[in-house]
Amino acid sequence: MGFNTFQWKFINKCFTKSGLLKQNNKLPKYGIILNNEVFYGKQMLELGCQEIRTVVRNRLQSKGTAKSYFKSIGIKHVSMDIKGCHRSKKFDLREPIPYQYYNKFDIITNSGTTEHIIPLEGQYQTFKNIHLCAKVGSVMIHILPGIGDYYGHCQVYYKNKFFKVLAELNDYEIVLLEPIKNRKTFVWIGICMIKKSDNEFTTDKTNFFKHIQWIKKSLYKKHKKNKNKYM
Repeated sequence: MGFNTFQWKFINKCFTKSGLLKQNNKLPKYGIILNNEVFYGKQMLELGCQEIRTVVRNRLQSKGTAKSYFKSIGIKHVSMDIKGCHRSKKFDLREPIPYQYYNKFDIITNSGTTEHIIPLEGQYQTFKNIHLCAKVGSVMIHILPGIGDYYGHCQVYYKNKFFKVLAELNDYEIVLLEPIKNRKTFVWIGICMIKKSDNEFTTDKTNFFKHIQWIKKSLYKKHKKNKNKYM
């Protein structure tokens, strides 16, 4: 997955609203994150190996990956992906995260990654890994497919309520929660949260899974024909 203009604007908004980006309320064109000394030394974890789409990339004068851009503004960037693409660390997020990454990161991004993690049980360990990696006060940004018409992309979809429950169960502060769209059939949820305390990740799996939608593989493969069965 990569950052398009709409997703990049949301990332920028999260940086501003959470206090990571100190600048005027009027953002630069296309919501581009500006160079700022506040970033130097910050540790960032990216789930997946994200590219930056052409329109945004040209304005950032970036080489094309999120890693290259964030490193260029002074952030110490680590990406993790099961395939190890774009110089990411090859790691299966369904496995427990190594202890060396505990309480390490100031910023964690999950843009179009966790919805591809199957079977469904893997969602729990993945979000637990995010929790373990995050420092107290860290900013966690998710851009994930919501319940709507954008089926056929994956087998896992999230309701708004999932993020609200996730925050309640783990003592996160929700900074932003809003839809991100660029087509009628392209529905994503953008969520920005801050980890408030050094607590254990929830063991309440019943409520954790309650607001995640799982689509059977047989329906997913024929998503246009079976779309009405998802609702």
